[in-house]
Amino acid sequence: MKNRLCKIKNRILGTSFINSVAIVATGSIISQIISLLVAPVLTRLYQPESFGIQSFYSSILMIIVVISCLRYELTIVLPEDDEDAANLLVISISICIFISILCVLLVSLFKNKIALALEAPELSSWLVLLPLSILFTGIFQAINYWCTRRKQFSRLSKRQVINSSTNSISQLVFGISSTTPTAGGLIGGSIIGQLIATIYISKQTLSEEGKFIKESISREKIKKMIVRYKDFPIYSSWSGLFTTMSNSIPILLLGVFYNPLIAGYFALGHRVLALPMSLIGSSIGQVFLPKAVEAKRKNELDIITLKLFEGLVRISFTPIILLVIVSPILFRFIFGSNWYTAGVYVQWMGLWMFINFVFAPLSVLYAVNEKQKQGMYISILKILIFTLSLIVGGLTGNDILTIKIFGVSAFIFYFINCTYILSITNIRFFTIIKSIFLEAFYSIKYIAIPIITQVLFTSPIITVSVTFVSGIVFLLHQIFATRRINL
Repeated sequence: MKNRLCKIKNRILGTSFINSVAIVATGSIISQIISLLVAPVLTRLYQPESFGIQSFYSSILMIIVVISCLRYELTIVLPEDDEDAANLLVISISICIFISILCVLLVSLFKNKIALALEAPELSSWLVLLPLSILFTGIFQAINYWCTRRKQFSRLSKRQVINSSTNSISQLVFGISSTTPTAGGLIGGSIIGQLIATIYISKQTLSEEGKFIKESISREKIKKMIVRYKDFPIYSSWSGLFTTMSNSIPILLLGVFYNPLIAGYFALGHRVLALPMSLIGSSIGQVFLPKAVEAKRKNELDIITLKLFEGLVRISFTPIILLVIVSPILFRFIFGSNWYTAGVYVQWMGLWMFINFVFAPLSVLYAVNEKQKQGMYISILKILIFTLSLIVGGLTGNDILTIKIFGVSAFIFYFINCTYILSITNIRFFTIIKSIFLEAFYSIKYIAIPIITQVLFTSPIITVSVTFVSGIVFLLHQIFATRRINL
């Protein structure tokens, strides 16, 4: 019996790559389960407008935090010498502290103007907390890349669980204790989660590796590393800023053209669709980064990149299509009748999130190949496409049509981006198209019956049940099949 269990374990895990992904993903899974369990309660405690205000706050935070270390955090994984990496860690944290202090001044000057521009006056009161969020998140980003370099994936996994649990508990407490819960409860809860989790990972890193980091620091090496990787603040900072702005633009422009209610629908729909990326995609990307750096040194980057691309397409296409089929029904049942519209949005965001899921782990190749300038140009293209599609949709005055236009445009952009980044590693366009079409054909046996069921039966329970069974069959097949990601 014991030998049989070991065989099953080896079949599921298989390689050190998958083992590492499993460690990181475990933290993601637990944290997302906590969020999912709490979400139905939160959506009943807080109004959609409160989620819209929180999404505004988060969007502004992400725009600033992406340059909080001037992208030097990305370089921590790149040097062969750990001492050079330790100096890059110190550079990143020092810059983050300076940026956080600078934001105190900026927020005090412009918080009211920002809130009025977004037609969300309540937001002004909470923007004063923004520098704290930037500080905690920026420090974590730097330590995150250090832990990735040192392959301390269990440390990162625990941090995710701590962040999610403290975040969710705090938001619940604020919501229950208030007679009229506001966006402040959601924002305050997220800050508490960031604080506790950042303290945890900082303490762990310093207790285990603080002595080495301290002994490695020198002014000469800091100056050398700043110059060696100067292209990252020059180009990658702009690239990251444009990318994050384009990710935040949907929330912000939906608020401008419509109201926080529509922004709240989009935010929840995006959050649910991004769940696979949070659970698996980010974990794969984190483990892939040091392997890609090593493979580049051995001239094997094209081999492992193609394997990863094919594996990502394989594990994401079918689940996202199944989710799209039943999303309006699920949103109404899980989150309440007020959230049905968010489920409709999801149906037009599915293909975008599929290709985004595939692209996200591969995006580290810009840093690995030091293609910061090209990445910046791609980011400019992204923000132009996203902004234009939302403006065109917004001018129609129809929120559903706006989401349709945006979803299709976002899919086209990410497909182009994915194709380009794969071409950097000499993977041909025909190979990319072949992989996607083969997986679409392969998925027919899983998605055909749920679609037919939805057409023939009016019962939402039957449709959801059949779709759920199809998803379980797909999952079991992926676990026990030989076709799995193996780097």
